[in-house]
Amino acid sequence: FALEGAHPPPQRGRAAPSKGAQRPPPAQAERAAQATMAASQIDWAEDLVTEVVGERLKAATRKRGAEPLSHAIEAKKLRESWEALRVWLRAKLLAKRGASIPGFGRFTWQVLGDYRPSDLQDRPEELIPLRPVFQFSEDFCKAHLLPWRPIAEDKLVECADLNYSILALRHTSRLTKDMVWSALRDLQRKIGDRIASGYSLTLDFGVGQL
Repeated sequence: FALEGAHPPPQRGRAAPSKGAQRPPPAQAERAAQATMAASQIDWAEDLVTEVVGERLKAATRKRGAEPLSHAIEAKKLRESWEALRVWLRAKLLAKRGASIPGFGRFTWQVLGDYRPSDLQDRPEELIPLRPVFQFSEDFCKAHLLPWRPIAEDKLVECADLNYSILALRHTSRLTKDMVWSALRDLQRKIGDRIASGYSLTLDFGVGQL
């Protein structure tokens, strides 16, 4: 994963148009470029939602006496839970705090220079340089057979753990704690499956893209 803001490598080897080739009008060329870009960009969050909903519907049909699930309702639970997580993460990071998602990873800040994390509270009038940091949890990496290594903690801002009850109460319309927990659990599992399978994906967590 790479934090948002990384610049793509320069393209090399692009053939120059021949002298006799006719260039399309600027407006047409711009539309073509936008169409190509749109085709190459995938809404990975929605893609994961579709997969999870499919799995839930299949699992329900295999259970005797289980009521059939609604595709629309299950998708709404997943989308709303994902958006609630994004809102919570954004609020924490904008307040210069860290945020930890149990079983998945943590988003936090690294204090640069001679500053310490405690200076964010003790010296609020100063502009303290910070670098965003994301790290998968050790449990997440073990579950998906991914490499994991510890990082130095002394310069990292302390993280607040995600509280599913508060997330459901404050950031969703009618979802319960269990609904939010199971939705995020299934989406995080799918993220791990994709990474372990070698897929390249980009996810917007509300505080940047990973």
